[in-house]
Amino acid sequence: MVYKKFDEKIEIRMLKPKDAIKVHKLNRKVWKGDKNIHSLQEIRGRIKSSGYACFGAFVGGRLVGFTFIDSDFKSRKIRLLHTTVDKELQERGIASKILKEVEKYCKRNGKNGIFVFLSNDYKDAIKWAKWVGFVKAGQSKWLYRGDRTAYIYYKKIA
Repeated sequence: MVYKKFDEKIEIRMLKPKDAIKVHKLNRKVWKGDKNIHSLQEIRGRIKSSGYACFGAFVGGRLVGFTFIDSDFKSRKIRLLHTTVDKELQERGIASKILKEVEKYCKRNGKNGIFVFLSNDYKDAIKWAKWVGFVKAGQSKWLYRGDRTAYIYYKKIA
């Protein structure tokens, strides 16, 4: 992957409940027409929940990307959920910067791996996952609404 030139400062931080509406708007803008769009109530619930950690990327105070992670607290692995970057700013390293913060969070919390479920429909996401070090580790039918197969990609945290 080749990044397009992007000189603005990107701030990555944990999302707060007040950010939920920004997440919802960006989610709807980027995933227009996708059946897996989350409701504002679901987004707000994830941000408030102790079972999730939610990270946002901000440029000049504007939310330009986010991801949620959840964790099986008995396991040393986390699941990367619904990583989204504004279409106008994709391929500028924003998702990779969010991932770096997720990796730091994992290390601080004793986690040693990240997995993500991706449908073959999400070709750009699969390309990115491979580029940042994820490897295909299996498949599952249960994740997506409808009859799509989700492929499991895994990244070990050193």
